[in-house]
Amino acid sequence: MDSLLVIFFTSFFGYFTAHREKLFNVFSRKRQKVYVDKTDERRWNSYRNCTFTAVQWYLSSLKQKARELEAVQLYKDDPLLMSIAKNSTHSFMYEGQKINVEYIFTQQRGDKSMITIKEALLLTYDGKIMNFLPGFIEYVTKAHTEFLENARWKQKLWNLERSEKSLEWESYETGNHKTFSNIIMSKSRKVALENDVKSFLKGEELYKKRGVSWCRGYLFHGEPGCGKTSLIKAIANEAKMDIYCMDISVFNNDQELRTMFRKIPAKSVVVFEDIDASSDIVKKRDDKKEEDEDSIDLATGVVKLSTNKKKITFSALLNELDGIACSHGRIIIMTTNHLDTLDPALVRPGRIDVKMELQRANLEEIALAYHLYTKSTCSVENLDKSWDGKYTIAELCNKIKVDGTIV
Repeated sequence: MDSLLVIFFTSFFGYFTAHREKLFNVFSRKRQKVYVDKTDERRWNSYRNCTFTAVQWYLSSLKQKARELEAVQLYKDDPLLMSIAKNSTHSFMYEGQKINVEYIFTQQRGDKSMITIKEALLLTYDGKIMNFLPGFIEYVTKAHTEFLENARWKQKLWNLERSEKSLEWESYETGNHKTFSNIIMSKSRKVALENDVKSFLKGEELYKKRGVSWCRGYLFHGEPGCGKTSLIKAIANEAKMDIYCMDISVFNNDQELRTMFRKIPAKSVVVFEDIDASSDIVKKRDDKKEEDEDSIDLATGVVKLSTNKKKITFSALLNELDGIACSHGRIIIMTTNHLDTLDPALVRPGRIDVKMELQRANLEEIALAYHLYTKSTCSVENLDKSWDGKYTIAELCNKIKVDGTIV
């Protein structure tokens, strides 16, 4: 008998030693529950609980299938989503942990035949991670908020307008549908530029650690019609930012420049289109017109007014581009047809981080344009080699749209 007890306890101790971690996990698991009501009854009008909507949105995005699904519309004018049906259960994995969800729907008849409807989601988790469900709720709520901001965001284009009293920014919706997927540019250059923009947008913390301003500057140069404006639109859409068109020729003095520049909010795209044509102050010193002050004819005493008097100074413009008041998350984009005329100080590294020359369409871009506008496949090998560099992007697109062909 004693020998049997020894064998039993020896075997039990051996099993416990081999499986102690698994046994500990089983016995240390605690059920966590979170009850998410559809309406926030703390509000006098039973306002819809945004957490309920966020969880329902998350469930609709899962690849897994619930036992029962139904179409739901989270907000008016929003598209229908397939989400968990009323009085059904579902389970899914989040960060390697299993979460169960039950959609509770009840109707109760009260006084005066009033029917009270209760809707809620019951989330349960059987695991050892403390506060796992609250962490999941926090993540889902944040992700849903970002989704709504992106889905409902409408880009605005801002222009400077002068009234009788002052200079102000005026805006209107752009209806901009240009993206990196539908601009006409060779794949390697497009991917490089798109990756640069995405890297900047995700790099806020990295810029902060390095102690540098979170700003990025782009310069697109080349002859007219080669796609500079399309690139501006694509970058602004990728960044989900409004576009501010900065025309430095409208400013009467440095103070106006500073005032209007500092009215531009953080995380905006500031555009200087054809900057070489907007003012002489941005040109190389050899190209700047020297006759910028009034003069007096000593013989006649007549004052000769200069037609080239500068309204703003070059130093004021440079200070606004990357000085102390430089806004957080700003993207600066300049375009020019004549890069060689610009002052090197304007386009030095730090102010302009990426320079890209846009040329006439090569064969790859011709094939891409034909596919975008006709939805037909066009092989580079089948194109006439003489077309390489023959058309600007604007000429090419117009020819395809009008003639339906590139021949």
